[in-house]
Amino acid sequence: MKTQNQAQDTLLQIANYFDDEYISENKKINPNSKELKKLTQSFNEIPSFKSYQLTHNDIILISISWMSHVNSQHSRVEPIELLTHIFCDKSECVKQLDIIINLLQTQIHHLKQK
Repeated sequence: MKTQNQAQDTLLQIANYFDDEYISENKKINPNSKELKKLTQSFNEIPSFKSYQLTHNDIILISISWMSHVNSQHSRVEPIELLTHIFCDKSECVKQLDIIINLLQTQIHHLKQK
């Protein structure tokens, strides 16, 4: 149970960086900031997630999707919209769709609510 709480707490902290209120106060989010890197690294050290070998960007995308699901804002996640949190340029988002594909293949992420 402690591991589950630790995972949820870390995902929440990461997702809060991308919250609309936080963004409006801080203008631009640097997805490669030291604080976010530290949080994603701590998430990767949780024993139940180590075997997935998630990247920094994977964890950011998971946290944003998770928060959206928890808040019931969306029952469906749009991959390009999700990637815009990390890559501002839409053409770069298209190039980075492999990140989402890998998460789907490992069944870590689903595009529709189950």
